[in-house]
Amino acid sequence: MKKLSLMLLVGLLVIGAFAAVASAEPIEGATGGAWEDVFNEDGSVATEAIVFRVGEGMDEKCNITPRTVNVDVRAFVAQWAHWKLDFNGWEWYVKKPGIYYADCIAGRLQSNGQVTLSFTGFDNLKRDSNEQGTNDTITMRFGYSQGSDHGRISWEDAGSLTEFVFEDNTALHAGFNWKLWNEINVVECNSPGLYTMSGFITLTLDNQAVWVDDESGGFDWTYFSVDNGYTGLGDGAQ
Repeated sequence: MKKLSLMLLVGLLVIGAFAAVASAEPIEGATGGAWEDVFNEDGSVATEAIVFRVGEGMDEKCNITPRTVNVDVRAFVAQWAHWKLDFNGWEWYVKKPGIYYADCIAGRLQSNGQVTLSFTGFDNLKRDSNEQGTNDTITMRFGYSQGSDHGRISWEDAGSLTEFVFEDNTALHAGFNWKLWNEINVVECNSPGLYTMSGFITLTLDNQAVWVDDESGGFDWTYFSVDNGYTGLGDGAQ
C-alpha cells in the first residue's frame, strides 16, 4: 500500500507540502526478452510506462502451410490517485461566544482503485498556557459533504475522526468534489488568546502494484532484476 500525507493546522495556519521524484533506467539482461522504447501519443519519450519484449521469437524456413505463431500481450496497471485541497487549514476570529461552522476547505478525490483516508492528531482546540484556570478547550467538529447543502453534512467530533474507505467504483474513477466543514463551540469561559490543533490526513492506495516504489512512486527497478527472479513473464506483478 502507498501513502501520502497532508498536514492540517487549525487555529494557526501553516502550509506544508512534500514531493518525491526519482528516475532510473531499466535494468538490462532479464531473461527471455529485452526492453523496448516507449513513446507517448505525441511521439515524445514516455516516462509513465515501460515495455519488455518476451519469448524466444521464431525464424523458420519450410514448405508447410499454413503456419501459426502465437503473440501474447499483457498489461499490468498500477494504482494511481489524484487528490487536492484548495487550502491546508483555516483561522477563526471570534468576537463573542457561540457555535459557528463553515465549509473551510474544498477537495477532490480520484483514483482507479480503492483508497483510504486516515485522520491522525485531530482533536479539539487547546490553549498552550492557561494560568488563570479558565476553560482551555474549544470543542470542535468536522463535517463532510459532496456539495454545499448544509442539511447533508455528516458531522464527526474532532477526536473521533479515524478513517474513511472509498471503494473501487466508477464514481471514484471519474473523480468527485467534496467539502470539509469545521464547527467550533466557543463558550463564556474561553479566555482571550490562541487555541490550536494540528493533524494529518493520509491517503493510502489500497491495491498498489508491487513494482511501484513506495517512496518515489516511480518504477521499482529492483523488482525487474534478474537476481530477483524477473523473467518478463509477469509472475507476481500484481
